[in-house]
Amino acid sequence: YYCPHEPGVDYPEGGSCPHCPFWSNVKKPDLFKTTKAEPAGDRPRRILEMLTDAARDKKTVPYGEAMQAVGLTYQDAVHRQRFKKDLRAAVRQSEIYPHNLLLSALLVFKIQHIPEDDFFTMAQELDMFTPGKDSKTVFFKEQLERIFQYYQDNR
Repeated sequence: YYCPHEPGVDYPEGGSCPHCPFWSNVKKPDLFKTTKAEPAGDRPRRILEMLTDAARDKKTVPYGEAMQAVGLTYQDAVHRQRFKKDLRAAVRQSEIYPHNLLLSALLVFKIQHIPEDDFFTMAQELDMFTPGKDSKTVFFKEQLERIFQYYQDNR
């Protein structure tokens, strides 16, 4: 939806395309540009603290807001991949992980109030969930209830 001509190739760099005057004021997006993110550093620890606090308060956390809280943006695919990796590390470090509870159940999409697919993928990898056999809704709700109960019992 932009001028197909390349600056520096089809016309001089820094100028407007002489073939497409309509597009002269429209900036062509850089489709391969990604926002730089800081190295992981303490992101897994911060994610773990955020989710543990939410569990103690019997709350869920919107996925995008959790990403933003640790300096990442949901719109950036590279950031989503980094967050997913950090989240998996945080889940494995949580005190409830040995009890077959995945703290990532607390991360939900705001509108539908359902977890991100990696929650089910991780549960499947750990033989806790079988697609087609187990109901996603039931599994998700059971995880939430058990997580909230754990933190209520261990105050």
